[in-house]
Amino acid sequence: MTEKNLTLNNIGDKYLNQVKSFGALGYSIGRILELLNLPDSEATELKLRMSMPEDIYNKAYRQGCAIGEYNVDVELHKQAEKGDIDSIKLEEERNMIKKEDKLKRELFGV
Repeated sequence: MTEKNLTLNNIGDKYLNQVKSFGALGYSIGRILELLNLPDSEATELKLRMSMPEDIYNKAYRQGCAIGEYNVDVELHKQAEKGDIDSIKLEEERNMIKKEDKLKRELFGV
């Protein structure tokens, strides 16, 4: 492995916006790599960087995922306020899942 590969900075920040956008759509890291169709060395670096909690790519991905979830929640809430029964049920389910996830993070760190 060369010194250049060890620095994990070959791709810079050129895929940040795409990673954030794909995260907002709820795409997995594997799906993002497929869509970007990067050369092997760049794909390997991006995959690694997206798995590192303090890396800008991980942060962009998590922010994109959060934005996507927020957008869904807003639209569901709007429909639920209008009385749409399916939206009310789905909003309640999503809220329950969020509470469960929060409890898991607090108790088990997952």
